[in-house]
Amino acid sequence: MKAFEYKITASASVDIEQIGFYIAKNFYVETAISLVNDIYNTIKTISQNPVLYEKRDIYSDKFGIIRIAFIKNYNIYFALDEEKNKVYILRVAHCTMNLVQEFIEGDGL
Repeated sequence: MKAFEYKITASASVDIEQIGFYIAKNFYVETAISLVNDIYNTIKTISQNPVLYEKRDIYSDKFGIIRIAFIKNYNIYFALDEEKNKVYILRVAHCTMNLVQEFIEGDGL
């Protein structure tokens, strides 16, 4: 199967940056670097076969059905456009954060 092209939204980029800063400030810089690298590697893995990831009961007017991937204690929310062969990385958040309402009210972006 051909890999999908992926696009990381501005919101997801900010999420990843903030996660890295938080971990570096409150724990260890090495841990932050490792986690951010793991997140980007998971995004690349998602693009290889995005249909393997679970669909959620979240619908975005802009992106359609939202899927989710898990990496350590973080959720990567993404949408799949099979016609354009693209994966849109929408948000990255700690597993304790509930972004469902944000997606319903404003695409979580």
